[in-house]
Amino acid sequence: MTLYQIVGFSVLSAMLVCLMKETGGKYVPALLACAGGVLLLLFLRRLSPVAQTLREYLAAQGMEEVSGTLMKGLAVGYLTQVGGDVCRDLGAERVATGLELCGRAELLVLSLPLLAELLRTALSLVNP
Repeated sequence: MTLYQIVGFSVLSAMLVCLMKETGGKYVPALLACAGGVLLLLFLRRLSPVAQTLREYLAAQGMEEVSGTLMKGLAVGYLTQVGGDVCRDLGAERVATGLELCGRAELLVLSLPLLAELLRTALSLVNP
């Protein structure tokens, strides 16, 4: 899909949500979840060539571990953002805040091996 089609899908989904809210809104959460899921899949599809190029570049530099950690970190960031936005759309602000806090903690855990490697490299430069 082109960007124009994605924008058109988003605007159409928003218009459907507005119309459904006026007529009772019983299925608004389901529509929001479906539209969000479709947009997430489209986003991942568009991001795939970028991720592959980044993986190849980092692998050529001997940094495969960094590549995997970076991809996991990006996934955690995007998933917690989308999940938090869905929770907010459904009126669950505290759940969204908790989800985002858990996502931040997960990013810290993911970054520990990289931080340890950075410290080892710095120490090896200081103490040859």
